[in-house]
Amino acid sequence: MASEALEKLKEPAVLPLITALDNGDDNVRSKSVWALGEIEDERAILPLIEHLGDKNQTVRWKSSLALGKFGKKALNPLKDATIREKAAETLGEIGDPLVLDYLKIAVNDENIYVRKSAEE
Repeated sequence: MASEALEKLKEPAVLPLITALDNGDDNVRSKSVWALGEIEDERAILPLIEHLGDKNQTVRWKSSLALGKFGKKALNPLKDATIREKAAETLGEIGDPLVLDYLKIAVNDENIYVRKSAEE
């Protein structure tokens, strides 16, 4: 598949993969998200965060997994209040003790969905 070939190219593949995230085909977005997670280029963090809210469940799930591969590098962008709910889910995926402070804050968030995500 094209996304797998692009992943092997690493750095030059990042921008085309980010562009592919806007494709109307769920499969294209899903494979692009996966490849961006494999490459782990920091330019992909914000576009991946945006796709935590994708209409397709597989794309959302793979976005979360991809962001988890960035580890601590993804922490600051994930704290942004506009994505608190999805951030809480992804922070839990990272599995680093550093995220506990952020999850403790999210458990007390005003938004019930944020609280539920943090508790899970």
